[in-house]
Amino acid sequence: MAANMADDGCNFYDEDDFDDLENEDESNDWAEMYIGEGTQWINYSNNPSQKNAQTEENSRYENLQVKEDVYENDDKAKGLSRMELNDHKAGMMGLDKQKINQIIFEASKGSKFYENELKKEKQVAERIAKQNMSLEKLTQQQRKVAFQAIDLIVEELERKRDLSRTFVHIDMDAFYAAVEILDNPELGDKPMAVGGNSMLSTSNYPARRYGVRAAMPGFIAKKLCPELIIVPPHFEKYKEYSRQVQDILAEYDPNFAMASLDEAYLDLTEHLTERHKGQEKKRFLTSKCNIHRMVKNEMHPDLEQIEGEIVEFGTDAEEAVRELRFRIEQKTKLTASAGIAPNAMLAKICSDRNKPNGQFYLKPNRNDVMEFIRSLPIRKISGIGRVSEQMLKALGIETCEDLYRKRDLLYLLHSPISFKFLIEVSLGLGPTSLTTESKRKSIGTEETFSEISKPTELLDMCGKLCQSLAQDIKGQELKGKTVTIKLKTVNFEIKSRSSSTSYPVSTYEEISLIAKELLKHEMNTCFPEPLKLRLMGVRLSNLQDTSSNSSKEAKQNTITGFLKQKQNVKSQGMLVSFPTAQQLNVGEHFGLPSLSQHYPEESDVMTGAYACQRTDQYGSCLASLSSEGVASNSVSKKSSSLSGSVSTSDSILLKEHSDDTNPSAVFCPVCELEQKFKRGQDVMTELNRHIDLCLNKATIKELASERNPRRPSTVDVEMGTSRVKRRRQQLTETSQKATLLSFWSKS
Repeated sequence: MAANMADDGCNFYDEDDFDDLENEDESNDWAEMYIGEGTQWINYSNNPSQKNAQTEENSRYENLQVKEDVYENDDKAKGLSRMELNDHKAGMMGLDKQKINQIIFEASKGSKFYENELKKEKQVAERIAKQNMSLEKLTQQQRKVAFQAIDLIVEELERKRDLSRTFVHIDMDAFYAAVEILDNPELGDKPMAVGGNSMLSTSNYPARRYGVRAAMPGFIAKKLCPELIIVPPHFEKYKEYSRQVQDILAEYDPNFAMASLDEAYLDLTEHLTERHKGQEKKRFLTSKCNIHRMVKNEMHPDLEQIEGEIVEFGTDAEEAVRELRFRIEQKTKLTASAGIAPNAMLAKICSDRNKPNGQFYLKPNRNDVMEFIRSLPIRKISGIGRVSEQMLKALGIETCEDLYRKRDLLYLLHSPISFKFLIEVSLGLGPTSLTTESKRKSIGTEETFSEISKPTELLDMCGKLCQSLAQDIKGQELKGKTVTIKLKTVNFEIKSRSSSTSYPVSTYEEISLIAKELLKHEMNTCFPEPLKLRLMGVRLSNLQDTSSNSSKEAKQNTITGFLKQKQNVKSQGMLVSFPTAQQLNVGEHFGLPSLSQHYPEESDVMTGAYACQRTDQYGSCLASLSSEGVASNSVSKKSSSLSGSVSTSDSILLKEHSDDTNPSAVFCPVCELEQKFKRGQDVMTELNRHIDLCLNKATIKELASERNPRRPSTVDVEMGTSRVKRRRQQLTETSQKATLLSFWSKS
């Protein structure tokens, strides 16, 4: 079964997880969280500007009895909690979950799959135990102060709540299965799934009534539903249908973002504005497909299908989305569900509300949003998987309302990144832009298969994946410097091996050369035992866009760029630098030990289902801190603080003096000697003149040595060695001065 490393499809996106096929490596369970760059959570209690707010908070907490929450770890005597059925998937509500879980447990016990799940369960239990230890150390005062700080954060979040835009999440219904049913209509009313005996990619709705779902081993699915029909995947076919859908989506939002082959995000705000201008209804002809089911159910209950009949759609958001879904079914004969909401996170949740073949509209006002989010189970949120669900449940958090009610525990026990994500979820906040300056981080593909161990078969599979990856990279005009292979053994152990190059690669030959060397190394490591795999993937990261000359020129190192002083924020001689996640830990502000160690696998990068980012919302909060706040350590008007705040690579490149009689200095990349220029001289012109002279001298000397070759004498060697030593010593003494040579060699 071939699949994108970011989803269960075969397109290549920036996500690490996909709702239809959960990421089997749960160590990056928080990876889908949105992360605003530079955001940190700090204790605002020292900010004088907040004294009035603190006085009110203190009076509120005078009679508050804060009791430490005590939670008992449930002992799953009848099976592993990781293996329990996740019935939050569309079409799986109202099932006999206890009976299904028992069948799953009995079918898995003793298998390699079971042993792997047992190992992961133990790892999660250890993390929960560490979390509980930190919980026991919290005091009433710490929780009180946490509430005060959180109230200020919530106030800032509410102030920037944006309800002005209209986002849509389109999710094709049981996409892989539906495409297979088009070719074999007899499967339409029978329980069927796409995948293999080792793992399923998706299942149709009749199969879901038995508890069969994606990311479930086929042999377990057969136990739940003996009559289940498992069809092997045909990814080229799925890609083609996805392209047809994307052609339609582009007419409504040219900048739509695909999260996988079968789901996408659109910002319909501009489309609706244009749609309202004309005040004319769009008209489309029906075809021989079953579109009348959607139109009759949702728009015109008394409508009978007549071939060639004209169907009208209005101008509001709901009508626009009905029209979009209508056109998808007209073109592909596949149905789609949709969610309409004021941000991308809510739109994704809404699309699951009326599945299959339906849509849900969440009105853009705060009361409706809060009412909608309040009772949602946390597992409904994209970005909260099995591990994070267990961690939160250990704190007594099962709904989004619980997230807000126990926000103090999240603030004190979780990293700033996870706290930011969770507090935003509890308030119904999410991305409000699909365009971002952030670039895709990686692109990859993977394939699941029956056990293979022969070296030739492993290398052939690697080559096949590299070929597929190279083709898609070519289509997207990308290159990358890091090649990674992902391997899953027959024991369900996941391994990842990477190699980086000094230059970007993109062709099949370049990628396969690196990937196969990594694979050979892993095969040699296992020797004399064979490397037995059931999944392999290849990924390219550290990407560069090669689509335009302008982007290339922007990345090209120039002398002008070299001479420019690099800095963070400069205003009237003041350098402002905000603390990083490593420099700032929430627990340290409350006298607690660093708690980040409890989450060693959390990622600071979101590659989640939104396929978008928002700008940092809290820069104003951090910038407004007084000299008594945390950021004061990073603000200084002294030149010594400036040099201490800037890294070696970002140090001042052109040495300037306040005295006009003193020259400016820069190093020549050819002779490596310091060149001093007087005030008023054009540094660029003088430096270029000197470089030309050096190059001419070097060329003349090289020609002369070619005409009169001689063997170096011992004296020459000794003199050369002495010069090298002196040069090294000189460079060491001037290490804080950047040179053109070091500038170009950085990459």
